[in-house]
Amino acid sequence: GLPCVALKGLPFLKGGLLRGLSLNDSMVQSLIGIMSLVEDTTVISRHNTDVLYNFVHIKAKEALDLGGMFTKEGKEAITGMDKLFIEKNVSPGGAADLLAVTYAIYDIENKYKK
Repeated sequence: GLPCVALKGLPFLKGGLLRGLSLNDSMVQSLIGIMSLVEDTTVISRHNTDVLYNFVHIKAKEALDLGGMFTKEGKEAITGMDKLFIEKNVSPGGAADLLAVTYAIYDIENKYKK
């Protein structure tokens, strides 16, 4: 989990903010980045590894390839992903937990900057 925060979560959050996204949109971008990589045990326990690798990871990577929160197409892909995940009852709870860790680390880093 923590390597994913370091490799995807924080870089996507900070990169989004540096490129002008709002905090909310940067966190969405970060979540999609995390979802593209993490071994989400919530998805695995509710479904299986096939759903994780051949659905969650692929959909997240497709959204990122379209530009994620930086482009209209990427945002549309993310909205479509959200609807599809709800329809199929896929809940990437592990990724959401790692997003919370990502934000906590980001917040701590910024509180103690000199």
